[in-house]
Amino acid sequence: AHRIIIPGLVNGQACRLEAVGSGGSQVNIELPVVRVAAPLEGQREGREMVDGWLFVLPADGAGQPIAVNAYGDLCWTLTLPLNQRLTMLENGHFLCGAPLQLAPPYSGTAIWEMDALGHVYKEYRFEDGFSGDFALLPNGQIVAITQSAFRGTARDVLVWLDGESGEERMRLRAADVLPPMGGTEGQTGTDWFQGTSLRYDRTSGLLYWSGQAQNVVIEIDAATAEVVRIIGHVDGWDEEHTAMALFKRP
Repeated sequence: AHRIIIPGLVNGQACRLEAVGSGGSQVNIELPVVRVAAPLEGQREGREMVDGWLFVLPADGAGQPIAVNAYGDLCWTLTLPLNQRLTMLENGHFLCGAPLQLAPPYSGTAIWEMDALGHVYKEYRFEDGFSGDFALLPNGQIVAITQSAFRGTARDVLVWLDGESGEERMRLRAADVLPPMGGTEGQTGTDWFQGTSLRYDRTSGLLYWSGQAQNVVIEIDAATAEVVRIIGHVDGWDEEHTAMALFKRP
């Protein structure tokens, strides 16, 4: 006997499965209709249709992840409250943030490699947990936002993790390149940087790390973890940091 996993059935709609064997045998099965209460509500706008699914993940980790098709129909969900980010892999699995801690620093416990059925294949644990965003590099390394242990919510550290072993390869602290200034945003007094967004540009090989509380974007060489420049205003900065030739002035 064989089990066939069929992801992506449209919620509440009938579907037929046609299976053809290597010897030419054929089986047609009318699949049972499954109705699942959608954990998130969405609304489609525009006329142009797109191929594939749209994955939606609650940023605060309080709800379930979902995937919808071009018509907005629910095609996939998990009962597990994943958080922050979901990135598809070539092997059909995906990387995502594990469930959030329910107490400060409110970060995820880890990054998981999972499949559509919720099976966890790898778990990447580091420092004080995953928080905010991560980026997958062409060499398989994962760059993730975290913070120093026992410092509270800060989201002011990047770690480079080996995609196979999970070992830490490099680290960048925002405090090493920015002056010690109070942040303008954040849930707690420790969240001075609030680095909630991280993007990788394949063309240039650069990472862009947004620090909302400091109103800056740090441009980083993904291969070396070295800061190329910092895009933002220098109002209120001390002479030492202002003199650093890292800024593109507006």
